Amino acid sequence: DDSNFADLLPNEGIVDTLRIALDEATQLAGGAANGQDRLERAGDLLGRLEILIDLEHAVRGTDVAKLVEALTVALDRNVHPACVERGNARREQLNAEQTLREELDTRDVDRLEEVLKRAREAHVRSDIVGKAQHRVNQLRGSEDLEGALHSTSPDEIAAAIRSAKQSNVSSDLLDKAAGRRVYLLAQQALREVAEGDNVEDLQQAILEAERVKCPAEEVARARKRKVELEALRRLQAVMSGNDEEILEREVNLAREAGVHDSHLETADLKIQQLKAIKGSRKSVH
Repeated sequence: DDSNFADLLPNEGIVDTLRIALDEATQLAGGAANGQDRLERAGDLLGRLEILIDLEHAVRGTDVAKLVEALTVALDRNVHPACVERGNARREQLNAEQTLREELDTRDVDRLEEVLKRAREAHVRSDIVGKAQHRVNQLRGSEDLEGALHSTSPDEIAAAIRSAKQSNVSSDLLDKAAGRRVYLLAQQALREVAEGDNVEDLQQAILEAERVKCPAEEVARARKRKVELEALRRLQAVMSGNDEEILEREVNLAREAGVHDSHLETADLKIQQLKAIKGSRKSVH
């Protein structure tokens, strides 16, 4: 049965022995019709065995051209379909492996995944499969990280960076993503601190925002807010005193700085009270 031809490979010496025996038998048989017919059948068997062994050698090798040649000969001699099927499967396997090697450096991740899928379906066992999967993971990780660069969420970018590191994404892209995250955190901190009333925190947020080059208009608004808070702080510091001129000066500065009227009303009222007291003292004297 040709379908079990792989079992013949360890016994190639048998073929050589048969060939010698066939030559000797041909010489002894002379022209006898009976013997000649048997010898022809034996010769055909020997030829088929040689074809099968050549095919098995090609199947176990890596030369696609030799395999195609061996398959062509096997088809011409009508060997068992299972033998041809085995040869064709190996040919597909070698072609799939070669295509995978050729596409390994591509940046087209969809194409690489398609070629990798075909290689696996062809049962490619080479280490190129692992390398290709590594490359797919790297490209997908880069793709996801590049997409995350458009996010305005520091948390989303942080998650993408963690995932990308596992996929061995290039350090340049990781640095770019990390820089984007720092930028967003600085911008977020600037906005949040500007809503509060802590001058020192706001100053630090402004410095960090300038370092990472946040929009100039946002930094300008934060600086304006800082001037306002500083004016309010100075005003609050003199509210406990009774110096009308100092208080009035700080109220004017606070008003120019944009301090809300709700903070100025108490100071204005106190100025009026101090003026009234000063006026009553003059009238007494």
